[in-house]
Amino acid sequence: MLSPEDEAIAERRSRFVGRQLLAFWPMVDDIDDVDRVSLLGYGTCIVYAVWQSIVSVQIVFQSGDADERLAIYLITPCMLIFYFLGANAVRRSSVPAAAFLALAAFAVPFVTYMERRSFHALEIGVFVIFLIVLRGTWLTSKWLSTHTADDVKTGPLRISNILPLQIRTGVGRVMVDAWPARVWPRCQILFWIAGIVMLSAALLGLVMDHLATHIR
Repeated sequence: MLSPEDEAIAERRSRFVGRQLLAFWPMVDDIDDVDRVSLLGYGTCIVYAVWQSIVSVQIVFQSGDADERLAIYLITPCMLIFYFLGANAVRRSSVPAAAFLALAAFAVPFVTYMERRSFHALEIGVFVIFLIVLRGTWLTSKWLSTHTADDVKTGPLRISNILPLQIRTGVGRVMVDAWPARVWPRCQILFWIAGIVMLSAALLGLVMDHLATHIR
């Protein structure tokens, strides 16, 4: 027989799992939703950074163009900084940072279209996912703006207490709970610099391709 407190936790945990099915249409009504939605955004940024790193390594090994390899060497560190700090920004419910992440995701299919006059379905899908992250971040920011730590009795603000203990201990706890509060306020300038460098490099590449085409 569960105690009333354990029953309440079980009910919240069940609701938490059910809300996971709404990943593509985030809903934020309480601190559990804030935690869930911001974790989704955090994970999206980290997974995308890893994926782009793998793609960059493949390009380096397959490309015979020394200039292209050099560009990859220069841009990849900026990309990793951008998405790592972006993950921390989303965890802290920064709407401007989430909007910039969505803009960066839009730049990829835009560049593809300008170069090949066609779209890549996977790139469009990534852009849509970052739009979902932007919406979720806006909802968590809106909820947090009307609540304080005193209003939340279930745990520290932005952190739910219904997840299994192992998720909230060790490396996982440090990365998703401790780092964002420390990293984002101190390093957000690097996020904006890295993002601007990335977008500038993409635009410069388009201009150079355009000039090369017309010179020929």
